[in-house]
Amino acid sequence: MKILRDTGATLDLTCNKYVKPHMYTNEKVWLRTPLEKSLICLPFAEVELDCEMGHVITKAAILRDSLDQGRYLLGNDCCVA
Repeated sequence: MKILRDTGATLDLTCNKYVKPHMYTNEKVWLRTPLEKSLICLPFAEVELDCEMGHVITKAAILRDSLDQGRYLLGNDCCVA
């Protein structure tokens, strides 16, 4: 999966198909996207990435698979300057 760095994002996002059941943390986040009129509730999962920054373990909000574009959206919460 490709990683897209988004300096405007406050959290990481990925799709359900990249997450195994044991990775879910039992935490949830409510958010509103430009594509949704109302708030949506997304579960969190702990995700391991191997990328240019090295091996990173981060927490991501999990989107439904219909929104999959083959990318992991890496927000500001885990990035190092």
